[in-house]
Amino acid sequence: MKLNFKSIVCGLVLILVTTITKAQCTTNVVACDLSTNPTFSFVTQSPASTSCLDLLPGNTVAYITTYVAQSGFLNMLINGNASTGFLDVAVFNVPSGMSPCAAIQNSANEIQCNYASNSNGCNQLGNAFACASSVPAPYVTAGQTLMIVVENWSGASTNFTIDLGNTANSAEFASPDATINPAGPFCVNDIAYQLTSVNNGGNWSGPGVTSTGLFYPSVAGVGIHTVNYQIGLGTACASAPESIQIEVKPSPGLPTVTSPVIYCIGDTATALSATPDLPGNTLNWYTTATGGTASATAPTPSTAVQGNFNYWVSQTNVEGCESFRRQITVVVSPIPDIPVVTVTPATCTSDGNAVISNFNGIDSYEFNPPGPVVDGSGNILGFNFNTPYEIKGDNGTCMSVFSSPFTIQEMLITPADPVIQTISATCSSDGYSEIVNYVSGMIYDFNPAGPTVDVSGNVLGMVFGQNYTVRAFNGDCYSNYTSNFSNDEMLAQPSEPIVLTSTPVSCSSNEIKIISNLEANVNYIFSPSGPTVDLTTGEILNMQFNTDYVVYAQSTISPCFSTTTPQFNIQQMYPTPSAAIITTINPTCTTDGYSYISNFDSTLNYTFAPLGPSYDTNGNITGEVFGTNYTLTVSNSNCSIDSNFTTNGMISTPSIVVTNNSPSICDGDMTNIVVTGLQTGETLNWIVNANEVNGLISGQGTSFTDAILTLFSGIETPRVVNIRFYADNGSCTSSFHDIDVTVNPRPDIMVSPNSPEEQTICSGETTNIEISSSYPNVNFTWEVISNVNGVVGASNGTGDTIAQTLSVSGTLQGVVVYRLHAFIGSCESANTIDFTVYVNPKPVYNPIITPTSICDGASINLNYSHPDTNITFGWDLVLTNADVVGGILSGVTTTNSLNLNQAFTLVDSLVSGQATFTVWVDLNGCKSDPFTATVDIHPNPQVQLQDGAICVQDGQVYQTYWLNAGVLPLGGDYEYEWFMVDTAGDISLGTTTTPYYEVVMAGDYYVVVTNVDVLLGTNCSGVSNTVTVIETNPATLANATVVVTEFFTGSGVVTITVTDGNGTLEYQLDEGEFQSSNVFTGVSAGPHTVTVVDTQGCTYFTIPVLVVDYPKFFTPNGDGYNDTWNIIGLEQENAKLYIFDRYGKLIKQINTLGANQGNGWDGTLNGKPLPSTDYWFSLEYEENGIMKEFKAHFSLKR
Repeated sequence: MKLNFKSIVCGLVLILVTTITKAQCTTNVVACDLSTNPTFSFVTQSPASTSCLDLLPGNTVAYITTYVAQSGFLNMLINGNASTGFLDVAVFNVPSGMSPCAAIQNSANEIQCNYASNSNGCNQLGNAFACASSVPAPYVTAGQTLMIVVENWSGASTNFTIDLGNTANSAEFASPDATINPAGPFCVNDIAYQLTSVNNGGNWSGPGVTSTGLFYPSVAGVGIHTVNYQIGLGTACASAPESIQIEVKPSPGLPTVTSPVIYCIGDTATALSATPDLPGNTLNWYTTATGGTASATAPTPSTAVQGNFNYWVSQTNVEGCESFRRQITVVVSPIPDIPVVTVTPATCTSDGNAVISNFNGIDSYEFNPPGPVVDGSGNILGFNFNTPYEIKGDNGTCMSVFSSPFTIQEMLITPADPVIQTISATCSSDGYSEIVNYVSGMIYDFNPAGPTVDVSGNVLGMVFGQNYTVRAFNGDCYSNYTSNFSNDEMLAQPSEPIVLTSTPVSCSSNEIKIISNLEANVNYIFSPSGPTVDLTTGEILNMQFNTDYVVYAQSTISPCFSTTTPQFNIQQMYPTPSAAIITTINPTCTTDGYSYISNFDSTLNYTFAPLGPSYDTNGNITGEVFGTNYTLTVSNSNCSIDSNFTTNGMISTPSIVVTNNSPSICDGDMTNIVVTGLQTGETLNWIVNANEVNGLISGQGTSFTDAILTLFSGIETPRVVNIRFYADNGSCTSSFHDIDVTVNPRPDIMVSPNSPEEQTICSGETTNIEISSSYPNVNFTWEVISNVNGVVGASNGTGDTIAQTLSVSGTLQGVVVYRLHAFIGSCESANTIDFTVYVNPKPVYNPIITPTSICDGASINLNYSHPDTNITFGWDLVLTNADVVGGILSGVTTTNSLNLNQAFTLVDSLVSGQATFTVWVDLNGCKSDPFTATVDIHPNPQVQLQDGAICVQDGQVYQTYWLNAGVLPLGGDYEYEWFMVDTAGDISLGTTTTPYYEVVMAGDYYVVVTNVDVLLGTNCSGVSNTVTVIETNPATLANATVVVTEFFTGSGVVTITVTDGNGTLEYQLDEGEFQSSNVFTGVSAGPHTVTVVDTQGCTYFTIPVLVVDYPKFFTPNGDGYNDTWNIIGLEQENAKLYIFDRYGKLIKQINTLGANQGNGWDGTLNGKPLPSTDYWFSLEYEENGIMKEFKAHFSLKR
């Protein structure tokens, strides 16, 4: 019946379903535990996407949410309260984080559906009950949340029950138990640990834990961490949240080691050493990189066998955590042969040299002292001649002992040819020869023999006029002979002239000199030149008196001359002194008469008769008696002459005293001058110099009368009258007495402002009264002569400006009157000025000021008013880190009110600013004291989020992403409301007090940050940028391949290809830097490790890599170092390696396995060592699935 109806109205149903409204799913029943057989009723249906429910209009539906506590088959009976009718059922899985009503909208979440085939009022999943309408029971898993939808198709039942089958493999339903099983403690370098609970399948959160409960100690870090767990998060059957404290202990770092440790064969080794990074840590020694048993005792390596030997060490801290292992490589190397040096001696034509006769091109060589080097043939270069050296071999690891000392000589020196310098004979010495490049110790061979050489190179024992040659000999080689050379005898020389005095000087004649030993064939040379010699008498003529001369004899037949005589001169006849010229000065009114010698000569002697007078060095005569006649005799050492003179005494002079009792007077005042000391018979004289002054003229008499002095009209500056007084007696005049009388003008006085002479100011302002005069150098004073209504600040004073701050209290106008005076010195002006100042009261306004706070970009409103309608307002604005919108910074009103409404923005949006208003009122031009209103402008929080990624594998998030709003400025208390962008409206994710939010789902996010500081009270907020968090799937080792190419080039190429994961991959070779390229070039032969990560932190795995090459030589000498030869890095079972001698004869076939462990050809054939030479090989191998062949050669060295 139902099936026929369904087929009939199928098309209709499809149309009607689209009209169903979403109304009743939210009224579904939560029955986490179905084992109690509860009774359920039906409600109005909501949309669902299902394979078997009709959801016809008018049908009622029940929505039941339950939780699977134990995995098993869902054997379930839906049993209506009517025995007829169709009950259809669908079971949906509710994914974590999704609401049940949303889950039933997706048919992919449906796990079973039974469209009732019988109208018997029941429906079952499984076959545990007697109900005809049945389908197989689905398998459900512990931790699943299920939504059971029951459609009352026919409306026969009004309610129903659910019965569960009680079989061994049936699922069980109950509220989930999220109790966490104990875990830890862990070391920070431990591998990930899977956390468990009584019921699993819930969501885990906390430091270092994925949502599936995989705990990474290295991600959590050292400390005690809280891990949270809840089952059915976001569902009706959610468990109570549980948490556990997990301790992560610090793991030590790697111990400090020295590697490699290098020994030579036979060295005495010491125990290996390592240093823990912290006191108290203990060391663990291993012989393998992984596994094995640790030893607390450091091993001592053996040096008996050549080769490389590896050891490993770790450390355990006091927490019991062990570090990773660090490798120590011990290298045991062979010792090279002691060098044997062959030295070739030096000759006169070539240097000595040396060669290492047992030279080994593989070794390097060290010299003592350092400096020399060895070329590719063993020749020693770069040495210093005649320096003892010793040498030892060095194979890069070990050194031989030093060889026997050896010395290399430089080529023997051939002495330089002697250089002969011959000095010609002179008038005072014989000619001679010398070797200018004489070398001490050198042997000089003369031809003919006879001469010798002294230590200065002078040649001795030569015969005058004989030609000689010479050569040098140093004991090894001779120089070339010189050219011929010879010496001459000394030349003849005249005698030194003998100069004598023939006539001495006297008072009557000059002195005369002669040369007493005149010679023939000579000239007499004088210095200075001028004199000549009478060759008959020998008298020297033409000499200057008192001039020193020398003379020598110059031969006229040879270049020789005599020695020079001592200095000599002649004196002129003695002079007779001149008679003294005596000048006598007559006496004056102020001085005695005196006499002096006008032609005084300090070289002469002067004597007086009678005795008494004397003379000084200037010829002045003193000590004579006035009126006495004296005779003065002048003499030198030979002659004298007389002169006569008389000196008289001083004439008397008048003396007066002049006193000026008034040196400075005012215009129109009288002088006050007193003259005393005038004697009888003396006359008083005065001379007046009066410039532009009337009242006094020059004159003379027996006394002086004072006068009244007046300035010429229009004179504005002081004038000085000079009066010179003196007395005379007819012969002598007294000294002059100059008296100055200054006549000072009386100034005029003016004031500004004037017409009228008054000024009006506001209380508290300063007067500006300027006093002046047309006269210069005027001083001004004033006094207060009137003060009305108690003006404060007015006082007497001096100066040309009255600048006094005047104030009044109350509302009455104050009045002050100043009287002004002018002075030049003590001379006052003829008149004074009275000046009046009116002081108007200043208005008073004391509003209540309330500080205001706003956020960046907001507006403020200031409102003030005054009851006096004559009042107006004025204002200006000072900004700190702020700008005003519109830029208006000051203004005035025309009314008695002020209304300001202005918006402000911060200049530095991260720092608070201020706007300070200064406001005043004005009454009749007088302003009140200003008051201020300050607005604090607070920044809106600015946040910049970063894009990120969550790590997802197999649908599970194992690494979340934390959004970080960053550190905001101090001085705030911030709240963070996090949002996820959604097309239907952004979803609030909640509010935090820290700047972090853990993202577990990909999407777009932003945060609104609000400063809720109660002291600021601004609630300024800012919205961050919107960032995207994506899902990143990790790349895995299973989907990674490595291709190695460029075998046998010494520069391998490694290419890594990863086919899964969607992160940004980076690659590392061994311990090198990470790179974005997946290709490594220039890779050396041998084993390597490639590490693959992604920049999102979701991928990490390593791949071992082998790069194939072959050694170019080996040394099978049994020292354990390079004793075998094989291909490096080719671990292939099917590879074939053939070794041939140079003639193509097959010597050995070996496999390439174990080359790194020393497996390979040992350099023998049939157990006998083969000689050192080149050998060839052929290798058949597989490279990237292709068989290849490679041929080359290598060297065997013994």
